[in-house]
Amino acid sequence: MKPAFTLFLVALTTVPAAASALLADEAAAKPSVATAAELERAAAEVRASGGTPGPLSRGLAGRRFQFTLAPRERGPKNEICTGYPSWGWYPEQKRFEVNLIEGVHDSRFFLDPAGGQAMPADIPSWLELVAFSCRYTREPERRVLNMYDETVTYEPTRQELVAIARPATGGGFAMGGYSVATDEAGARRLGGIMVVRISGTIGEWARGRTIVCGADDYSALDVPVLVGDFSGCLVKGRVDRVEYIDSATGEVRRDVRVKAKRRGAR
Repeated sequence: MKPAFTLFLVALTTVPAAASALLADEAAAKPSVATAAELERAAAEVRASGGTPGPLSRGLAGRRFQFTLAPRERGPKNEICTGYPSWGWYPEQKRFEVNLIEGVHDSRFFLDPAGGQAMPADIPSWLELVAFSCRYTREPERRVLNMYDETVTYEPTRQELVAIARPATGGGFAMGGYSVATDEAGARRLGGIMVVRISGTIGEWARGRTIVCGADDYSALDVPVLVGDFSGCLVKGRVDRVEYIDSATGEVRRDVRVKAKRRGAR
């Protein structure tokens, strides 16, 4: 059975109160800079039309985008979508870390509402993603047979996201990060105030087509369990800059410029 083709295009990240001023700045961003809210509305329009570009998505190509995200805490029961920023505290090293890692996703099973390939035929199958809208849910555990006819316990997961995406250039990339030695209390304080500001340029998957929407479907394979459900809309784009910011003071703790070819931090 195909996974339900659902998409939640509401920003679902809980934003710390200290970050509100930074997020308010985005709301007042000049019209030439696309915000997360604008891209979510454009994605919703494409989704509702069954994949046809609409007024909101036309004209996005070539524009800059910028949005600020509150990272989610890592852990064994994390709820972090592919390509979404996260933070963690490592007691053995007594170290806090926040970073953004491009997620890698195989688009061969990413189908549009009609059941066809969502991506244009000339796009390589592997994509790199930076998610800016994320809904991650877990379903009750169930016991199933795996590909070796072994009974295993499986906890289905579901990711519903909107993301900046592009053809993979090397298996994902850690876009810098910020880390500091601290105790657990200090790490949790930083986890509540650190935000990640992401900037870049919007492109096109095909002429006039900036956004594609779809959902993974593995029903043609004889494998009972592969991965969790994945659905959403992918905005063609390139991330050029990632800033790690203390929202309590406005201080940029780390500024990473992403190079066009072999990318790295300045």
